[in-house]
Amino acid sequence: MLLAGLELTNGTWCQCPKEICMNTKPPVNIETVKVNIYGMRHGDKNGDALTKEGREQVAMSCVKNFGGIPLHGYYSSLRKRGFETADLAMANTRPAFHLMKIRRRAAFDYCLAPGITDTKAVTEGEKAYRKEHNIEKETIGTWGKGAPAWTDFLRGRVYQGLKDVATEQAFDAEGNVTRNVFIGSHSPTIELAVTDPNFPRLREADMVYYQFIAVKTNGEITSVSLEAVSFIDRGF
Repeated sequence: MLLAGLELTNGTWCQCPKEICMNTKPPVNIETVKVNIYGMRHGDKNGDALTKEGREQVAMSCVKNFGGIPLHGYYSSLRKRGFETADLAMANTRPAFHLMKIRRRAAFDYCLAPGITDTKAVTEGEKAYRKEHNIEKETIGTWGKGAPAWTDFLRGRVYQGLKDVATEQAFDAEGNVTRNVFIGSHSPTIELAVTDPNFPRLREADMVYYQFIAVKTNGEITSVSLEAVSFIDRGF
């Protein structure tokens, strides 16, 4: 028999009014946010700026690959060409919000890698490895062998940067939704978080796609995991 004003809680009768009962467990609200991250290699460059051809490459890739997909965030490396790539993407895609700004992150740059002051030396090391082993195609695997310390450092930093972006986007989202993000970066940099050694090095305006799944419990991020990776051809 139930008594007026009493509630059975954890096997005992609680005499608190139901609306203020501290023994009643709060409801658990679980939300899942899918975060799609599109990392593009910048277009053709001259020094640290995109050439006319490079700007056209980025614009064409965006038009061919995004269509009506709304983008909820734009990020770039610290370098001018990475920022210009993100800026062109913003102009040639559909931003989900007004007055969006490009967020620059060292995680999507190749600066401050240990023991490396000349990136040309990294390129030469990778070429030497491919020549020695008679490998024609540049891949994640050949960069890992040609410049292992440089590649390992960037792999960890890029992955953490991607996870941070996914966490940030999921935290800002409400409900079970999908968020889409663009990153203007470099190659090899943005694709180094891929674990498949046969994954190709990106050409100008090619992209790598990362899908993260974030889980929010009562508004707090409780897990963020990488679920899928794929190559996106620039389409021209």
